[in-house]
Amino acid sequence: MDWIAGCLEILGKYIVGRKCRWGWIIHLVAGVLWFYIACKLKVYGLFIIVIPAFFLNIYNFIIWSKNGKDTNKL
Repeated sequence: MDWIAGCLEILGKYIVGRKCRWGWIIHLVAGVLWFYIACKLKVYGLFIIVIPAFFLNIYNFIIWSKNGKDTNKL
């Protein structure tokens, strides 16, 4: 599962770099997976990264939606 979450993080970053909002959504899915992994494996230090990153991704998605940055290209 951690491999999937890591790959989604990298894919999300790539897609955001291409100016497509799907990258933010992929980041959110990866964040949910990382949260699950942290709970399942009891790696509570991971929450220091996972929780703020999740909310930053939501914030950035909202900012991009307001600014019309989406080019819908993958």
